[in-house]
Parts: sequence; C-alpha cells; structure tokens
Amino acid sequence: MMNTWGWVTLAILDLVMAGTFIGISVVSPTYLLFGIYVPEEDRGDPALGRIRKRYAAWAVASGLLGLAAGAAASMLSDGKPDVVLPATLVVQFAGFVLAWRGGRRAARALKAERGWEAPTQTKRVIDLRFRERQRLVGSGWYAVHLLVIAVCVAAAVLNWDRIPDVMATHFDINGQPDRYSNKSFGSVFTLNLLQLVMLGMFVGINAIIGRMRQNLDPGKPEVSLEKQLRFRRANSIFLYALSLFIVVLFGAIQGFTIYGWPQKFILGFAVVLPLLLIGAVIAFLVYLTRNGLDEQAAGPYAKDDRYWRGGGLIYFNKEDPALMVEKRYGAGWTLNMAHPLAWVFLIGIVLLPIAVVVIATTLG
Repeated sequence: MMNTWGWVTLAILDLVMAGTFIGISVVSPTYLLFGIYVPEEDRGDPALGRIRKRYAAWAVASGLLGLAAGAAASMLSDGKPDVVLPATLVVQFAGFVLAWRGGRRAARALKAERGWEAPTQTKRVIDLRFRERQRLVGSGWYAVHLLVIAVCVAAAVLNWDRIPDVMATHFDINGQPDRYSNKSFGSVFTLNLLQLVMLGMFVGINAIIGRMRQNLDPGKPEVSLEKQLRFRRANSIFLYALSLFIVVLFGAIQGFTIYGWPQKFILGFAVVLPLLLIGAVIAFLVYLTRNGLDEQAAGPYAKDDRYWRGGGLIYFNKEDPALMVEKRYGAGWTLNMAHPLAWVFLIGIVLLPIAVVVIATTLG
C-alpha cells in the first residue's frame, strides 16, 4: 500500500509530466505553433490564441483524468504502487499526446489556410569579432563542481569503516529499499565517476557553444548580434547551473545510499530539488521568450518546417553541414540527425555512462 512517500513521489511525477505538456502552450517560442512556423505578421491572430487555449484546456483535463484513474486504481487495488502509478501516468500521457496531436493538426490546417511560409535568406552576415564578444561561463568556474566531487569522494574514504557491508541501492515508490549491494569500490564510488562524466560533458557543451556558427539577421544585424550574444550567455549560465545541480544531486543520492540518512531527509530532498529544477527551467524559458532571444538565435533552417520532425523536436537536414543547431523548443542545441557524426555522438552519450557503471561494477 502506498504511504506518504509514495503519494508525494506520484505527485511529483504527475507535476513534472503535466507541467511539461501544459507548459508547451505557455512558454513555447512565439514564432512557433505546435512546431509550425508562424510569420511575424500573423502572430497576433486570435486564432493562434484559441488553438493554444484549447490545447491547455485539454491538457489540464488529461491531468485531472489521470488523477481520477489513479484514485480509482488505488481503491480497487488497495493502494498497490505498481497499479496506481501506471494507471495515473499512462492515462495522463495518452491524454497529453492526443491534445498535442489535436493542436498540431489545427496548426497545420491554419498554415494551409493562411499560406504560411518560412522566409528565405539569400545572403549571410557575420561579425569577425563575434567569438571575442561572447561572454560565456569560463571553464575555470567548473572547479566548483570538482570541489563538490572531491568532498563526496573524501567523505566516502574517511567514513569507509562506517559504511554498512550491505547497502540499499534502490528504493521503491514508498521510499523503502528493494535492492541491495555489497560494499565495494563500484557500489560506493560509481556515482562519483558518473559525476565526472557528466561534468566533462557539460564542459564540452559549454566549449561547443562558443564555436557555434553565427545566425545574424541581414536586415537587423546589430540587433540580432546583441540578442544572439545574450542568448548564448544565458544558455551558458543555465547549463552551468544545471551541471552543478546534477553533481550535487548525485552526491546527495550517494549520501542516502551509503550513509543511511533518515527518511525524512530523503522525503524533503525528493520534494524540494525537483520543484526547484522545474521552476528554474520554466523561468529560463519565459526569460528567453519574453526577451525575443529564442527567435533571434534561430538560423534560417530553424524556421523551415520541412527540416523538423517529431513535432519540431528532431532536426534532419542534409543541406545543412552543421552538426549541431539551436533547438526549436527549450534551451540549448540539438543534433542534425542527417549528419553522419550525429549518430556517433548520440551513441557515445548513451553508452558512456553505461560503460562507467559496468567498469566500476567490474572493479568492485
């Protein structure tokens, strides 16, 4: 039966899913309507607002329907987590997907009716001092992350004799341990190795930001230059904060695992940190949208619907030699999946953490 921890965990998962899908209609770029490019002169059309409001209403209804399904499943199964959790999230997810597809169909119909087309850019403007003007987070600031990792490792080494010989390494939705591991190098320090891997990835991404191509508007070169510099700096700061959050998160998980911290600390940790992360992401996206930084940073291909698949999430353009381009949604950059190296890069991102865990377990 689900206890307080279980219901809090379910509420957080529900909030994350609902917030993601409902937020699409609130903080999505002004030049996009469900992944469909909207010309500047049509963005004030009341029809766009009606489509977004209809989607938001359906998304909220889907969230409530999922909660009702979870409550019904709880009564019928005597609160079994493996029944309540799927019933809630599956119903919600299905409702959100249907709402999204409905919004996208409406956007496509409106595009066909109004004859929307992405602007063509026949000339390109560059600033020879663009890279010098960038104000990104310096690599030296990531020494803070290394300090956090060093503290985590030192604490584990100094408290080695106090770490139990058998540790809980996985918890169910009620916060109760359901998987155990013997104390070893791998079981104690795997998360520290993952901290280093994630740190290396974020440092690399920050360096890539500084080398991304310019996307200046020939009609407004100075304005677009300033906004693009602001966009890159904002992304660099956000990624720095996100990477620090992840490093601290892994350190806290390590602490719960090897030191047996009280469950009330785990409960507070599970509630506060996810909410902080959700709030930070939403605030950042609102900042980009309200300051017009999302569209100014987008290149000519970002506005052409032909090159975006999966509702505007996947970029596939054989004509573009770039490996990475600005995302249509959210912050940062995404891979050009038509580029051969994109698959190498993607597979490497997936396999590297797995390799670290396998190696650490083998050494243990």
